[in-house]
Amino acid sequence: MTIIPIGKQRIQINLSEPEESYFQELFEGLKGMFREILVQSIETILEMEVDRYLKRKRYRRRKKMVEQPSDRMTCNRCGSWDVRNFRRNGHYRRGLSTNWGYIEFNMPQIECVCGGGVRVAYRTIRHRQRIWNDLEAHFRSESGYGMSLREIKAKMDVELQGSLGLRTINDRIHCANELLPIWERGLVKEVPPVMRLDGIWVKLMIATENYQYDAMGRKRVVKTRKTLPVLVAQGVWPAEGRQEILAWIIAEAEDKDSWEDLIFRLRDKGIRLEEMKLVIGDGSSGLASLLQQQYPSVPFQRCVFHKFQNLWRDLVEPEGMDRAQLRQFKRDLINEAAEIWQADHARNAWRKMQDFSVKWEAEQPKMVATLQRDFDLTLTFYAAIEKAAQVGQSWPPEQLRTISHLERDNRRVRKRLRNAVLYHSRQGLSAALCLNYARGFALPNDPLPGRWHNAFERQIAEAAYFLI
Repeated sequence: MTIIPIGKQRIQINLSEPEESYFQELFEGLKGMFREILVQSIETILEMEVDRYLKRKRYRRRKKMVEQPSDRMTCNRCGSWDVRNFRRNGHYRRGLSTNWGYIEFNMPQIECVCGGGVRVAYRTIRHRQRIWNDLEAHFRSESGYGMSLREIKAKMDVELQGSLGLRTINDRIHCANELLPIWERGLVKEVPPVMRLDGIWVKLMIATENYQYDAMGRKRVVKTRKTLPVLVAQGVWPAEGRQEILAWIIAEAEDKDSWEDLIFRLRDKGIRLEEMKLVIGDGSSGLASLLQQQYPSVPFQRCVFHKFQNLWRDLVEPEGMDRAQLRQFKRDLINEAAEIWQADHARNAWRKMQDFSVKWEAEQPKMVATLQRDFDLTLTFYAAIEKAAQVGQSWPPEQLRTISHLERDNRRVRKRLRNAVLYHSRQGLSAALCLNYARGFALPNDPLPGRWHNAFERQIAEAAYFLI
């Protein structure tokens, strides 16, 4: 048996054990040691909070103090908030589930001179909190990475050696909605010159006016499934190769009014659409109508990727080809069409489009008609590149031709939303979107545990003297 001293803590391991059991024992020892350090740190920080809220350290006479109102302490019996009436009253044992397992520690008690207990609004641990902030952040992190509630529960039950309720986990995940208003109110530090707009469709259960009784005789609201669009705005800084999700809304349809709501959301963050150098979107009729009527001076780029999708859809398959030959024929034809937008200037792109149309009009009339429809809107990025060059900036065309970068983010989000099949409330859907879209934002309460871990390390540093 080998004993490893770390401060006041000790880890005991047997070096003669097989490798598998040796590492298991080592990891369990490390985890147990950290739980002890965690308990000591929490107890120390709580004592520091008590000293601060009582405005005096231990053994200092409270009667010699002047009136000291407190916004963190209130007597449950008389309602007093004067710290001169409060005194320490020992401790009680309390349990807490953390990301490192279940711990028990001594919680300070405060009483009033009237004999009533004093409620203290601690910053470290909330009133009646049984799951600590780091574990709550871990729930949101796992959900953001696509794990279901049952998968999170199964994992946490093993870690905590107990049982967490699905509703408990779900409520903690829904707390991600608290981050959204903070982010929505925050102004953008740097307004992007280019905006990408797109929408994804999700399934949501909507309550109807009808009721029915379940097998246990309970009266339940009848819900129906409805597919709703989530409209997303992504800012682009082409010269830096940077993009960032700026806003999204859960709309009723992809119409003009819904897109206008998204524009108003952007305006609240200090982003005015009329100041954009380029707006990129798909063929949504609602978006096109809004831009034509209210923002006619804003250059609009029709997404080339969606144009390719329409060309593939309208391509007429020649007869006499097997499956492999047919697929190769389609790819070659689409690649040939893609060369149109590889031209170095808009005039050359027009010329290539005309040559392509003349070549394939007889065999592919529907495809050629689709290509020519709104073709001028797919070349707007050339003018944006020229204007950027006039001010000394180089904008890569791949950042301006399509919304593929936003589509890539939406594809990731869509995959995780589909794992849930559908959502039973807007609150749950909003939390899922917040965890997926707002993960990288600098929020005070980051949904990922990394920011919390950094804060906790600072708390441990404050209590380090206790561990020496």
